Amino acid sequence: MKKKLYFILSFLLLICYSGRAQNEVEAREIMFKAVDMMQDPTGIYMEYHAQFTRLFVKDGWIVLKGNKFHRESKRTIEWYDGKNHWSLNRSSRKLKLNMPSEYGNDKDIGSYLQQVRTKYNFTLKDSKEGYWITLEAKKNAKVDIKRGMVLINKLTNQPVRVKMKWSIFWVTLDLANIKKSTYDDSFFVYDKEKYPNTKMIMKKK
Repeated sequence: MKKKLYFILSFLLLICYSGRAQNEVEAREIMFKAVDMMQDPTGIYMEYHAQFTRLFVKDGWIVLKGNKFHRESKRTIEWYDGKNHWSLNRSSRKLKLNMPSEYGNDKDIGSYLQQVRTKYNFTLKDSKEGYWITLEAKKNAKVDIKRGMVLINKLTNQPVRVKMKWSIFWVTLDLANIKKSTYDDSFFVYDKEKYPNTKMIMKKK
């Protein structure tokens, strides 16, 4: 009787482990397809709506090309060419060079996307909205975002909503109108001729 009970328990544990492993593999495959799309070498355009509590709401659009990005909102314009980062305040006309961006700690967006590939464990939940993938930072992983959730469209494999936990707060990012676009590398570099009368504030990383 004890042998039968041990066999049954072992079999159930094996099924549960296999199920978790398969879930992890499927979640990883779906997530990596989305990351590959976000890091398309020709360029990706998308619009966003960011909300951090009721006090912080921001709308804008962003273009990603490999590890480069160009972002515009009502308040700011940002350029990142893979090495230098510029941030222009539209109203004050102050331009900051090599200052940390809103994405955190001097890291560019490409660095965060690369972290997804190596620094997190994944779980998948199928829903009517799409695939919800939960990201949990691996033990001892040096990342700013310890936990996140991504909603991915089942048909396009595009991310629709991203939830990131910063400290004890959650930031929600809704994405829309995602499409491939071709941009020259100059699009990701600040052009002083297009923005005259700006005050440069330089600070090396």
